[in-house]
Amino acid sequence: MRTVLIDTSSAILLYKGGLFQAMASAYRLTAAGAVPGELTREGYPGASVFAAALAAGRLARLDSTAIATPPALKKPGTRVHAGERDTLTALLDGRGEFVIMDDGAGAQFCRLHHIPYINALLCPRILHLAGRLGPQAAAVHTARLRDLGRYAPAILDFADTCEDAVLRPFLP
Repeated sequence: MRTVLIDTSSAILLYKGGLFQAMASAYRLTAAGAVPGELTREGYPGASVFAAALAAGRLARLDSTAIATPPALKKPGTRVHAGERDTLTALLDGRGEFVIMDDGAGAQFCRLHHIPYINALLCPRILHLAGRLGPQAAAVHTARLRDLGRYAPAILDFADTCEDAVLRPFLP
């Protein structure tokens, strides 16, 4: 099973969109550093679901405090928050194969540093390509995530038009 690092906003979007369990079944989802605490914070959507997933091992916890934060993530002007920083630090340390990240600054960092990533909006399509979601279910989940997320027009356009070959490296 492929190990995938996930940030807080993506996990919450997948939970709200009804896909967290499907993604946790397809991948070894891993929450690094600050992410588990953010996901289980009282009042956050899905906090009890994430706490149960962490306890049961369906969401792996990675203590990334012993991993040195790369200099690129320490540069002034780098606008990633603690959870995204810990997620990216863990990936750059070889603790996962790619990241699921919906934070704009984190995604920009991934693009600038050639880090493999997807956002939650692409997950229904990936699960469909992997044969884990039918076409109607994938369409319903995609529409739900479009409504829930705050995606820029360019991100929405990419999700609608990217070729399957672009997504194949992210299949479970």
